[in-house]
Amino acid sequence: MEDSPRLTLDDTITFRCGPDVPCFNECCHDLSLMLTGYDVLRLRKHLGISSDEFIDKYTDMHADEEFNLPLLRLKMLDDERRSCPLLTEKGCSVYEDRPWACRSYPVGSATSKSRLPGRDEQFYFLIREDHCKGFEQDRTISVRDWIKDQDIELYDINNDFFKDLTRYRKTLHRGLDSKRQQMFFMACYNLEKFRDFVFKSTFLRKFEVDEYVQQLIKEDDTELLRFAYQWLRFSMFNEETLSIKSIGGMQPQGRGLGMP
Repeated sequence: MEDSPRLTLDDTITFRCGPDVPCFNECCHDLSLMLTGYDVLRLRKHLGISSDEFIDKYTDMHADEEFNLPLLRLKMLDDERRSCPLLTEKGCSVYEDRPWACRSYPVGSATSKSRLPGRDEQFYFLIREDHCKGFEQDRTISVRDWIKDQDIELYDINNDFFKDLTRYRKTLHRGLDSKRQQMFFMACYNLEKFRDFVFKSTFLRKFEVDEYVQQLIKEDDTELLRFAYQWLRFSMFNEETLSIKSIGGMQPQGRGLGMP
């Protein structure tokens, strides 16, 4: 990123990928590909399996040193080239639901920190790999149109919590106990268990969640994931994203984890 110029939405790139490009599928080997909560949601729904099944079959746990968080990576096959388990001879078998990192390549994004509150700016940059021949192709497109063409905006919206993790670095570096790590993992990656946590524990007796939201998160996994991120922001980072129910007119002290 340091060697790449910063790009705006209106800047253009020259890039195209497809079966006729000589390096097609070369980027689908020997990956260290971190998965977001939304990646797991889309992939396991595409495959028609549960979160538990997807986690067991397709992922490795990554003990992240920077944030002290349990994160998932896509598990490569144990073959000579460490191939992506979702790759076929014809290309990606889950292309319409491929992970965020695969979808945005070769455009990366980052946030430029400002000393002024609310003035942080997002910028873009190119990720260039030696094997990639996509940059030699005949398609010129703006960054804005690339984001639209690859349906990246939807992933950005539903990955906002993962994008913001750098903002919580100081809190995370103070260390997370095993209970908080387990709850982070459940909320991000195992929505079936998180839904049970919300509806089958004392959660709804402790937090103000209106009936409309309850119905949404009961039926819609994407809405449930967004709610899970709100809960993590509340319970781990002290943001006012949820409201605790008052008891006899008194507001309970302390946040905790909303555990039953």
